[in-house]
Amino acid sequence: MTTVATTDLVLKVEGLKVAYGGIQAVKGIDLEVRQGELITLIGAWILAHGIMEIIGAIKLLNEIDNEWLLILSGLLSVAFGALMILNPGAGALAVLWILGAFSVAYRVLLVVLAFKLKKHAGVATPAVA
Repeated sequence: MTTVATTDLVLKVEGLKVAYGGIQAVKGIDLEVRQGELITLIGAWILAHGIMEIIGAIKLLNEIDNEWLLILSGLLSVAFGALMILNPGAGALAVLWILGAFSVAYRVLLVVLAFKLKKHAGVATPAVA
């Protein structure tokens, strides 16, 4: 067993529990993030978020126009997340610049998508069973 100085820890979670209504989704998760691992953790989250956006866009293929914008923002997230995972040793300043550029590009795509979806406002769609 390896002992780690507490100063190396950036984040520590013990016994995490998450429930939605009566359904237990997460039970008893422990997590320790050390210096240098935080970038990788953020990258994994961004990558997973991008995959979910792509899946959502594919499910909306017949519901909306211009779903390619959501797919493109998902691909941007996947690429950025993979870059952060593959190169966690990048300097903090480089990560800040990359994060800033990603944030601007991502938000521009979502704003364009919002304007394209504006014509669907107030249109009721049947629930899918």
